[in-house]
Amino acid sequence: MKKLLFVAIVFSVVSFSVKAQCDKKITWTGAKADIVDASGNVERSLNEKIVFQLSAHDIKIVHGDREDDPLSGEVTKAACNWTEKYRNGKTVLNARFTETSGDSMDGSVTVEGKDGHIIITLQMEGRNGTKIIRVPIDNYKEL
Repeated sequence: MKKLLFVAIVFSVVSFSVKAQCDKKITWTGAKADIVDASGNVERSLNEKIVFQLSAHDIKIVHGDREDDPLSGEVTKAACNWTEKYRNGKTVLNARFTETSGDSMDGSVTVEGKDGHIIITLQMEGRNGTKIIRVPIDNYKEL
């Protein structure tokens, strides 16, 4: 009985810890980005810092330290399922993005972790079709 109670407590603590990640505002940083086609083939690479500031409510993306030219979005739908905090799991945020020019577009940000390797995929629907950007994440920080 004691073992069963112990297992239940451990499971509850781990579940709460993993769920708590979903409710936090997190800054994710990568040193490069790949622009890919619908099949996942790399069309070109950008060697500049990309910063994603994500929460369940809003998104801000800055590239190349250009704080004056962010891509911002209001989250319209969020799904979060991490089995191991910051190592294995997935968050999908659908949003309506607005550029500094005032142009708007629908898109999504997917944060996916496999064995501690995290990749963020940004997909946007614009006038010129779908744009997909994949960013391997080097570090992250809870805000």
